[in-house]
Amino acid sequence: MVSRWWWSLSALFYLLALVSCSDGDDGVLLRVDVVTDYVPELEFVAIEVAVEGADFSFDRAVEPDDEFLQGQRVGQLQTAGEESLILVGRLVDAGGNAIAQRRVSVPLRERTSQTLVFTRNCAEVTCPAGDPAATECQGGVCVSPDCSPENPEACGTGGGCDSAADCEAPAADCAEALCREGICLEGEIEGSCDEGEVCQPAEGCVTGPSRSDMGMPPFDGGSSDGGSGDGGMIDAFVDGGITLDFGMPECAVDADCDDGAYCNGEERCLEGMCQPAEHGVDCDDGVACTVDSCDEGTDSCVASADDSRCTAEAGGTCDDSLGCQYPTCTAATCTAGPCQTASCEGDVCVRTNLCGGSDICCGGSCVAAGCDDGNPCTDDSCGAGGCVHVNNSDPCSDGNACTVGDQCSGGSCGSGSARDCNDLNPCTNDSCNPSSGCVNTNNTNACDDGDECTVGDRCSGGSCDGGSARNCNDGNVCTSDSCNPSSGCVNTNNTVSCNDGDACTMGDRCSGGSCVGGSARDCGDSNPCTTDSCNPSTGCVNTNNTNPCSDGNACTVSDRCSGGTCAPGSPRNCNDSNPCTNDSCNVSSGCTYSNVSAGVTCAPDVCGPWSTCSGFSCMFNQGTENRTCTPRECDGLGSCIDGGSYLDSQSCTLEEGASCALCNECSSEPDVICAEAYCSGGCCIDALLD
Repeated sequence: MVSRWWWSLSALFYLLALVSCSDGDDGVLLRVDVVTDYVPELEFVAIEVAVEGADFSFDRAVEPDDEFLQGQRVGQLQTAGEESLILVGRLVDAGGNAIAQRRVSVPLRERTSQTLVFTRNCAEVTCPAGDPAATECQGGVCVSPDCSPENPEACGTGGGCDSAADCEAPAADCAEALCREGICLEGEIEGSCDEGEVCQPAEGCVTGPSRSDMGMPPFDGGSSDGGSGDGGMIDAFVDGGITLDFGMPECAVDADCDDGAYCNGEERCLEGMCQPAEHGVDCDDGVACTVDSCDEGTDSCVASADDSRCTAEAGGTCDDSLGCQYPTCTAATCTAGPCQTASCEGDVCVRTNLCGGSDICCGGSCVAAGCDDGNPCTDDSCGAGGCVHVNNSDPCSDGNACTVGDQCSGGSCGSGSARDCNDLNPCTNDSCNPSSGCVNTNNTNACDDGDECTVGDRCSGGSCDGGSARNCNDGNVCTSDSCNPSSGCVNTNNTVSCNDGDACTMGDRCSGGSCVGGSARDCGDSNPCTTDSCNPSTGCVNTNNTNPCSDGNACTVSDRCSGGTCAPGSPRNCNDSNPCTNDSCNVSSGCTYSNVSAGVTCAPDVCGPWSTCSGFSCMFNQGTENRTCTPRECDGLGSCIDGGSYLDSQSCTLEEGASCALCNECSSEPDVICAEAYCSGGCCIDALLD
């Protein structure tokens, strides 16, 4: 059975660089089997096997069709020429705790398989308990590490059995005592528990745990190496020491399973899986006075004469061919054993075995070795009355390569479950041929090459070919897009420039995977005759206005915008009302003022009152009056100031204040009254007055 870890879908390989190869020895392929009456999946979920003193171990998970009561192969070690090693095995529960441990010494020169035995009656036993060499427990008693089913002599007599009657009955009604290879075990009575329950020998029927309860995926019948199931072998990984192979080698015939050992019996090939021999070689030669044994060195049986077994008369000796011989051959001393004839030839008792070849004598009849009836579904043995054939429930083969787990029932081989031909390869169509077994035909289905950076993968030639490159472009300028073969597309935020879709921002930049708007766009066109704004969709908008403006000519005022340009207003009034400045306008700078030259009249003269009319001439009715005047003139510095005063004179008349000192009365008709004179104011004016 190929091992698998539930924590990984791939096979796990473990290497021990334990010792260097010695003398070019190719080493020994050591198969490791486990026998236990602890309940798999309920009490333990895995087996750990390690080599003591070396950094080497492997783990093998419990599988649904494991047969630990019968003996289950869990792996094999390719050694590199060592004389011996010590295997340390542990049963591990779902929490990773060891519930049982066993150390076994393995003499590699003598053995090609080793069984690790874990018995539940050792749970309360502490070793050593007397003999310091008996550090291990088997069958409830302390034994040496040399003790194992392969070396029963090292186990002593404690804890052994010849039949189930020698074993203590389990506490639970659902369990029975079993004797396997001379070891007492406790196993479930078939059909004693309801479906979904298992028998715990100390407690009774309990609900069996699901594989998910134990952190294990549902069993799919596949193999950890992606091979064709139960018969697969994981290629060994070798580095100058011990190599581990998980599972059993594939086989087609019994000869493929030969482990190279003679005395342990003939291995069998069942359903493509090697099974250990049910019993060792039967070396009984039919001679009662010989001690029969098996010699692994010569691959043969050895019979040693034992005179002590000839007790009919004193002086009897053992002949390893003829049996007991005595000094005088008589009918009383020359007796035939079962399946023999006996006669005296002189003083020699000649006994002739009637069973030829490999046949043995059982119950007085010659039968096939081991009472083998050729039916793998019976346990054959020789009883007092002859051969005994007891129906068993051993694994068997129904001849159909498309079934697995075939099991004996009622003396015949019952078909097991359908073989799972799923090779875990999506690029093969899996089917089963009853004659040859699994058929895995290449297809062209869609598949997954395990590379997340390819899409449209398709099978070709039994393997998955990667398709086209995966498009990881997420359409987001703010992520840098790439692909990781393990996880797929990777879209990493960046800080590149971008466009947030708002025409009124500029200098936009990515942040946190999004485009963040920058500063506000400056839509000012430096034209005072446009009103500037921004539309998020279209951008800057510059609308003509009629605002006041400046046409650039300082000599105009009240300029106003029109049609997007500045139209000039009315001329600027530069009159500063100062008569002492010359007023003008410069188009660049505006009004300019220059001072008028000094002495230029800047305002009317300021005059005082007129004096009394003097120097009056009555004749002409005229005199003179005076006043003082001050002229107003520019000072050349822009100010209007008083100039030097002057005397202003003008003519004046009597009405204006003059009077005549010599005035005659006259009428209004002066020409009559005043000759050569005229009348003015009732006076004849005929001469000037000084």
